[in-house]
Amino acid sequence: RRVLFRSVLKGQLLARMDTRTLEAQRAQAEAEVLRAKENLAAAEANVQLRQSEQLLAHQELKRTQELYKRGFASGQLIDQQQARQNTGNAAVVAAQAQVNSAKAAIGAAQAQVAQLTSEIDDSSLRAPIDGIIQLRLAEPGEVLGAGGRVLLLIDPEDQYMKDRKSVV
Repeated sequence: RRVLFRSVLKGQLLARMDTRTLEAQRAQAEAEVLRAKENLAAAEANVQLRQSEQLLAHQELKRTQELYKRGFASGQLIDQQQARQNTGNAAVVAAQAQVNSAKAAIGAAQAQVAQLTSEIDDSSLRAPIDGIIQLRLAEPGEVLGAGGRVLLLIDPEDQYMKDRKSVV
């Protein structure tokens, strides 16, 4: 314990915890956001590809149905084209689900960045009032448990003295 009697202003930085681990975790979470955005771009491109395949399957089915009406195509060929169209529809739905999953991953990674940023911001101890630091209870580099005390801050507006008079 060290007696200081140093005046501080409300909001003044009094102490800061070591945040290197949190900052590394935040950098990793930020990289995860970028990776998730790249996955979203790939998933959106996949949707376009699947939609194009779906359109082609639909057009081929229509052509085959016209040929069937004229007697130039078999029922088996129509069944095959119908199966291709159904597969194309399912592929579009699956690709859109990948887009939704990628969007959710972006949100989760951004939330992780926000949480770590908040923890880093909370690692600074600032004076809640204008006051006087009477004692430093923890030394720089000292590891404190949760709720550990760092300083004893006195509110000068909350101090009073009792006048003692001698009785004769």
